[in-house]
Amino acid sequence: MADDLPTIAERRRLGVYVPDIENQVAERFGEEAARRLLAAFNGVAVQLPKAPHAGHVIAQAVGLPLLVWLCDTYGRRRRLWIPGGPFARGTRNLVRVRRLIMAMPGHTCADIARAAGCGERQVRRARAAMRAAGLNPPPPVPTHPHRPAA
Repeated sequence: MADDLPTIAERRRLGVYVPDIENQVAERFGEEAARRLLAAFNGVAVQLPKAPHAGHVIAQAVGLPLLVWLCDTYGRRRRLWIPGGPFARGTRNLVRVRRLIMAMPGHTCADIARAAGCGERQVRRARAAMRAAGLNPPPPVPTHPHRPAA
């Protein structure tokens, strides 16, 4: 499962939200450091210390330089919420559906929904959100083709 996690670039390409803290950490320390931070504190608020030290839980998980940067950027003695990012269940589901939409051009919403293990409505909504974001997903095949006029 961990190998199938989408990168920041793939989530952007699919129109999936990337949290600001993940973007900032990835730009400064690399995407691997951002991924380690989000994996260690998936959806949890963490208290930043007054003085960064190597024994703090963030420093133990991702290193002291990242903890010092977080303290300098977000403030010391502050609770900082670390989002789930690619580890969040909603993000994983959204990425799975959007990957299948792009990988299955010419298939109906029902076909994609069966492959994704979700409902047709979720596929239609994901397709509409992708269109609204300007991502131009392949159009669905009509379920009932029109009959030629006699």
